[in-house]
Amino acid sequence: MQPVPGCVVRLAPDGDPAGTIVPDLVSARAAQFGVLTEATWRGGTLACTGSRSQFSDGVHRQESFLSICNPVSGAEIVRLVEHKRVNDGQSPYTEDYLGTRAAGASVRRGGSASPRSATGTRSRSSVRQGKLLREISREYEPWRRTAEEKQALITRFTPPPNEFGAGREIRVSDHEPCLTELRAADNGELWVRHSRSSRPRKPGVFDTWDVFDAEGHFARTVDLCVPGDSTRDRLIFLPGGRIVVIYGFREASRALFAGGAAGDAKSDVHEVACFEPVEGASDGAP
Repeated sequence: MQPVPGCVVRLAPDGDPAGTIVPDLVSARAAQFGVLTEATWRGGTLACTGSRSQFSDGVHRQESFLSICNPVSGAEIVRLVEHKRVNDGQSPYTEDYLGTRAAGASVRRGGSASPRSATGTRSRSSVRQGKLLREISREYEPWRRTAEEKQALITRFTPPPNEFGAGREIRVSDHEPCLTELRAADNGELWVRHSRSSRPRKPGVFDTWDVFDAEGHFARTVDLCVPGDSTRDRLIFLPGGRIVVIYGFREASRALFAGGAAGDAKSDVHEVACFEPVEGASDGAP
């Protein structure tokens, strides 16, 4: 998946390129500037999240989305979630999350999230056509950010002096988003990563996930015990239970959009590792 210009690069089994898919919403026809954030293929269904922007008369209009797209043409089949915002470059910037890092949609079930609830977590399950199947919720207290964490976000969201929106007030939430990632497992389980999954850090644990059964009932908590630091590295689930960790992913991602130390050794991805699942002795964690 390529963020800018947004497209999905198809690969043949031997690794050679086999053409590209351009989701319609981030194409040059639909946006002056389109960014593809996530793309997941499950069971013949292509789920895409991203944003498209238009600039006119000194105003930036942005539309974020989670959509099911045609896996050949990239045409949108159904939009599951959307969020629109208008930025005049002068009004205060308020941190906002769409919560579209949904688990990969399958033929049976896909997920989206409402990430900003201060009292609980909630996710919505839908089939490929976008029909609501159920809502799953659980009481939960989100992580309260430290002063250092808030300042780091303010710094990240502050434009350079010569860019659009420079000098305006930056407002960030006192709390982390409740839901940060969803994963739909092959057996129908829903795995949920939340703001406390990596806080406080436990020795030897990459992060902790809540697991709901196929009927939406809370089943257990799983510690993922793989080497790495979830504040810097990216964990990706593969079919069959394998896990990929991209080391240095977060800093490299921020550097891509001039928010990190581009050119610094810390911003480079040095290693990609794949792990086989091994059942833990106590909690069933891979």
